[in-house]
Amino acid sequence: MAWKKGIEVRIVVNGNVAQGFNSDDDGSEDLRIVTRYIEAISAAHFAVQYTIKPPFQFKCEQLRLILQVDGKEVDRRVCSQAELAKNPHGISNSLAGVTRSQGRTSSIEKFKFSEIKTGDDTSLVADARIKDQLAGVGTITLKIYRVHKGVFDPRTPSTRTWGDLLELEILPEKALKGQALSHSTSLDEPEVIPPKGSWQGCKYLDGKDEPFAVFNFQYRSRKALQDLRILERTPAPVSLEDRPIEELTGEEARELLRRQKERQASKVSAVKPELRAQRDVKREYQEDEEYTALLASARPNKVARTIDVGEVIDLSED
Repeated sequence: MAWKKGIEVRIVVNGNVAQGFNSDDDGSEDLRIVTRYIEAISAAHFAVQYTIKPPFQFKCEQLRLILQVDGKEVDRRVCSQAELAKNPHGISNSLAGVTRSQGRTSSIEKFKFSEIKTGDDTSLVADARIKDQLAGVGTITLKIYRVHKGVFDPRTPSTRTWGDLLELEILPEKALKGQALSHSTSLDEPEVIPPKGSWQGCKYLDGKDEPFAVFNFQYRSRKALQDLRILERTPAPVSLEDRPIEELTGEEARELLRRQKERQASKVSAVKPELRAQRDVKREYQEDEEYTALLASARPNKVARTIDVGEVIDLSED
């Protein structure tokens, strides 16, 4: 949520108010501008809600609120002093999509976050159309102007030129280099809503280029927010084995005991084959000894043999 005195603006994602994160380097010193980062969730619907309440002082007849999404104007609203006088607790409104009218039928195409997909095709990196599409992607902006009430315009929203949001197809990864973009906004299928009334013209007191308040919401994936150091990275969880026993819950202690039993069982099962191998070697050795002894007992006793060489004749005599 972002706010100025008496004005609150928030982004609601799937029915829950998105937490806004500050950035130390939002690049703006203009006190009229408030910038927050929010987490984008793929395929989630979102709406922009604003509340104007005391002690806000108009100092003009009316306020005109213009909503831009991804750099395109998608909605306009008016809030008057008379309305605030009738509602002392404040005036709230929700901008959830692009409204269109056809005859007496009106419809809304709700906003939703779409993940930007990237590819290796580099042929489109310098494409002007790609650069135009990326110019305001990832930003939701609500601008508030001081205006004087004008005349009613009988034209319906369908006859005005709203900037249609384009779903970004697969983009070259180099086209996103240095931008930390993760999502764009697309529109859901049309839903029928009660008919919208006429439009009211107005005169900008400070000029259309001079809003007195601007609320910017930069939406990114959680990983992109961590890369930008908007969010801290989630620390790796400490294993049960490394945590002090006194800090474990009952369920965690039982889980730790179960793991220890499994490890002990695996060690026992690993030792058994080794013991079997040792027994087999010992058995083979014993069998070899028995076989050697059996062979020894089966051999005949050795008999001393003498050779009769007969009479010895001395040939040296005459």
